[in-house]
Amino acid sequence: MRALLLLLITFIVLSCHKPNTKVNIDKLIFLSYTWGPVDSTDNWNLNLHYYIEIDHSGDYHGFKNSDSLYKYKYFGGALNDSIKLRINTFLSGNYDSIYNHSDSGKIYCGADYFLDYRYKDRRYTIKFIPQYSTEQINSISKLFETIINKEKNDSAGAFEISQYKKELEILLKPSHPFPKREKPKVELNHE
Repeated sequence: MRALLLLLITFIVLSCHKPNTKVNIDKLIFLSYTWGPVDSTDNWNLNLHYYIEIDHSGDYHGFKNSDSLYKYKYFGGALNDSIKLRINTFLSGNYDSIYNHSDSGKIYCGADYFLDYRYKDRRYTIKFIPQYSTEQINSISKLFETIINKEKNDSAGAFEISQYKKELEILLKPSHPFPKREKPKVELNHE
């Protein structure tokens, strides 16, 4: 009788244990960026407004602008299972093409967004602007922004992404040339 009771308790405990949901990626990166001129030269710099990196277990770390473009607030945490499931649902979609708003004929002045992840041994990179994107991309963008702007994120130490940023500068460089700075032309009329 004792053995049967022990077996029954063991079965109940094991059947109630729910394994943690994993995110179906090795690493997922979501970021917002703009290009801006460097000082008074014709050089342009990639400015990251926020960045979040999520691993397969749902642990994340990132940064966002605090009060100026070059001062970041670092954060980290762990995603709950419902958010992991939403990410997995998004990842199962078909997003083969990179959306390039500059080819759409629409005028836009603001931050661009970028999603970079590996799914089923293939790398996906999606460059987009939410208001010109599909509902799925817009929805996942809002989810990541909610995580980034969450008040209860754990604070985290700074981390290094300079190598990845060099790769981004190549991946995200616009197809058109950056504008050149010209000295203002001043004409004086003497009458």
